[in-house]
Amino acid sequence: MKLLKISIEGLPHFRNDLEVDFVAQQRVAADDREQLSHVFSNVYINPVLSFIGINASGKTSILKAISFVIGVLNNEPINNIRSKDLLEDLEKGQNVIINAYIYHCDTVYKLRTWI
Repeated sequence: MKLLKISIEGLPHFRNDLEVDFVAQQRVAADDREQLSHVFSNVYINPVLSFIGINASGKTSILKAISFVIGVLNNEPINNIRSKDLLEDLEKGQNVIINAYIYHCDTVYKLRTWI
């Protein structure tokens, strides 16, 4: 199973929706293919991403969001996920919507979760 993309709506510390895409965005040259993970057809995922920015720009929050989504995908109870503090400032009635796009056995799945 390979995680292709994460989209999260409604996180309190993000002005806009958060999208993290693990799919290579450009055409992959033959020499670069062995550095990437082949998914299907001409779709490859990049096993390494980097987040750069000034202090307090949200790098750690993005990594916490990715960790949280991976915990949800692994069927961990939300109270046991260490990065659940992302949800601390939710207002009453406010929802967080997670869309995770997963590739498994020649099929792409979309898992939509409401919290």
